[in-house]
Amino acid sequence: MSNHDGSYILNEVLETFVKMKINEKIGREDTLEFVKRMIQIGDDHDGNPGEVLNGLECIGLCYSCLQESDTLHRGLCHDCNS
Repeated sequence: MSNHDGSYILNEVLETFVKMKINEKIGREDTLEFVKRMIQIGDDHDGNPGEVLNGLECIGLCYSCLQESDTLHRGLCHDCNS
């Protein structure tokens, strides 16, 4: 069973991260590393990557395979969306 509350909390943290433009300040590589660590924290607590990354396609990380992608459809890269 997923920890929905935990996933939603991480999602709000990442939304704040983007709104404050921290991602722009630290650059793409560090942003992706930070977000992947957030996903791992969520996984460690039964989180759901789709909920954590919901609405955050601007980060460019597929919630299924956690690979970088410039083109996400509903949070999924082309390969995972097929």
